[in-house]
Amino acid sequence: MEISREDHRIFIEEQGQLPAEFTFPFVDKQVVDINHTFADVSLRGQGIRGALMKEAAAVIRKKCWKCMAFSPYALAWMKKHEKEQDIWMKEEPR
Repeated sequence: MEISREDHRIFIEEQGQLPAEFTFPFVDKQVVDINHTFADVSLRGQGIRGALMKEAAAVIRKKCWKCMAFSPYALAWMKKHEKEQDIWMKEEPR
């Protein structure tokens, strides 16, 4: 299973389907929001969403952005992974 990247999007595509997709659009200058974290039920329990979050965090860090996490999964993941919190903006930008 190969993870693909596009601007503000990390996903897995198989046979024209998107069984997993995370999106993180800009909400402010240099601040993105991980607002959509989807993984098909068939992929759950395989660590796919965690792998996509790590990939999204790597992209965000490389681009020197900060992120917010409005997706319940993204928020829980950020709270659990202290080493990734350098990119996390816990409060909304003003």
